[in-house]
Amino acid sequence: MVVAGVRGQAVDANRFVARSEISVSATPRTYVLDAYCTDFEKDNPSAGTQFRLGKVDPALACILGAASSTEVKQAAVWIFTDKVSYRHVNQKFTLSQSDWAAATAIVRKCAEFKTGGSKN
Repeated sequence: MVVAGVRGQAVDANRFVARSEISVSATPRTYVLDAYCTDFEKDNPSAGTQFRLGKVDPALACILGAASSTEVKQAAVWIFTDKVSYRHVNQKFTLSQSDWAAATAIVRKCAEFKTGGSKN
């Protein structure tokens, strides 16, 4: 799982108040995150799944910052992490050819970060 950002603080099961930061206090709070799967073959996490924070991957940060929609972000993440094909992505959700083209272009641009290149 890779987190792109904080969407807000949950009000109830169906609503949240937009916030971009998490506040730590003695009172437990629930936050809604903008997150994407990094392992195509894994199922969605359950409510009880726990995660640990890891280092920021510069290439994934670039991908999440460059993509314009949820579908393009998710496809680009899978292209980068799992080398998935267009056909394989469409087994999970429908993606247009233009969104696929956008995702692959973003990955080509951002993959430079993995090899230590610059962002030009």
